[in-house]
This record gives sequence, structure tokens and C-alpha cells, in this order.
Amino acid sequence: MYAMVAKVVIPATVSVRTSVPAALSPKRFSSRFIVTLLDFGSSCVFSKSIVYFFCRFVVTFVIETEFFMKIIHNPRIFDSFAEKYDIFSIFPVSMKPHMNLKMYDKNEFIFLQGYLLDGFYFHLEGNIKILHMLDDGDEVILRFSGGPRIYGGAEFFLGYPVSASLKTEETSYCFYLPFHKCRDTLRRDPDFLFYLGKNYAEVMHVSNHNWSINQLSPHKSRVASYILTLDSQEEILKDLKDIPLFLGIGYRHFLRILSSFVEEGMLEKTEQGYRVADFSRLKKLAKDRYLI
Repeated sequence: MYAMVAKVVIPATVSVRTSVPAALSPKRFSSRFIVTLLDFGSSCVFSKSIVYFFCRFVVTFVIETEFFMKIIHNPRIFDSFAEKYDIFSIFPVSMKPHMNLKMYDKNEFIFLQGYLLDGFYFHLEGNIKILHMLDDGDEVILRFSGGPRIYGGAEFFLGYPVSASLKTEETSYCFYLPFHKCRDTLRRDPDFLFYLGKNYAEVMHVSNHNWSINQLSPHKSRVASYILTLDSQEEILKDLKDIPLFLGIGYRHFLRILSSFVEEGMLEKTEQGYRVADFSRLKKLAKDRYLI
């Protein structure tokens, strides 16, 4: 679902739709390490294909052995998150011994598109983005999210590989619960099934709304709609690289639209980004507001 300041080469590892053993998840990745390694393999002149596939082998090893995995073992921190988000009104208390609290640093992947999940990820806090990559490497941001939200429902019931990647924008926390520890219990648990259904109803509502804007609105209207979604008089659009991936437009074209908004007096350019100068004109241009 999401142009493109820098095209990450990660899709080379994702586009191979082969199953991996369940024990290889949950996964945590250093995206900088992965991208650097695959770029090196792609750019080698001598025995390019051999070096590239060797680099992919190393990347796969790092992913599947959870080389970067961090688990928080402090029971006080675990209980603090569980109480804050009322986790055991969703999951039975009997699941507590099987759950792990995991921390992810900025710009790391919680899981990658194309791999099989072997557990639920309950995203607690920390901003993340949901990415979808095509086989040709083009990337789309489906949504930005700050939690709380659960991931793994479709994989739990259908056994399909993951259809999108989850990448952190800041330090983020998740509870992880392996399927094999909870499958029989959660299939029949009404509180969990109600929460899961509510979770996916909200996802569908937001996805359908935003998809309609991207399909039916011209590019300038999409940018105006996104700016209005931020709904702030303060400085906005400080980090521009992800916005065109979310809006489904090219990065250079996105910058041209921002420049035209400045020339027309709707935005002001600042040292750090942009500030809205004329909300009323932006509102006329926008078709609707995105749901973030």
C-alpha cells in the first residue's frame, strides 16, 4: 500500500514467498544492517550474483536467529504495561507465562512482509508505519500507527504469510504471544475474539476511507488533506520522506506541490519544515481528511 526518497532493497528478501519454520518468528531486524549488506551484494562487479546471494544468506541468518532480539525480563515493567493497557481483559490470565515484552529501537522491523508469523504482536506504544512492497521494489505506506493494536489475526486463522511489514519510527514496545501456546484457548475465548473483531473493523474503516481519498483525489488535494489531518498551527512537515509514500505520489512531485502551496500563500517555509498560513484555502482544496 505505499514515490520515493530512497528505495530500500529489503524487498529482495521479501519477494521470495517461501515459508519459514514457525520457530523463526518473532523477528527483529536492524534495517541499516540489512540494507547495507544487500546494497553491497547488488553493487559487486566480480561474481555479482554469488556475492549478492551470499549477502542474502547472511541477512536471512540474522533475521531467523533473532540476532538483534531484545526481550525485557523485568516483571515490574511487564506488569506495568499489562496494567496500563488492560492486557488481561483481552487475553486470558493463563496466557501470561507465555507472553514476552519486547522493545524495538527506531528504524527496526518488527516483522517483514512475506514471512510466516508464529505469534501475535500486541503493539503497545511507539510510532510505527505499516509498509507494503511490490515485487519490483516499489513501496507504499499503508498507515501510521501509535498503538495499541494487535497484529497476527489473519495469520492466526488463515496461516498466510504476512502481507505487510511493520517498521518502527521510534522506540516501540510489543507483547508477543506464540500461536502454539494459545491457539486452542483463544479460538474459543469470547473476550479475545471480540477485541480482535473490533480491531479489524477499525482497520477496515480507516483503510477504506484513506484508499478512497488516494484513488479519487488529485495530488494537490491529497497533500492538502494530509496537512489538514495534522490539524496543528505549529510547525508541520518536518520529516518529508514518508509522506509521499503514504499519499501514493512521487517525492519530487510532492516537493513541487509544497513549493506551489508556498507561492500561493497557503504554507510558509521555515528552517525546520513548513507552517500552515491559510487553513481556509487548504480546506477548500482538500476533498476530505485522512484517518491516521
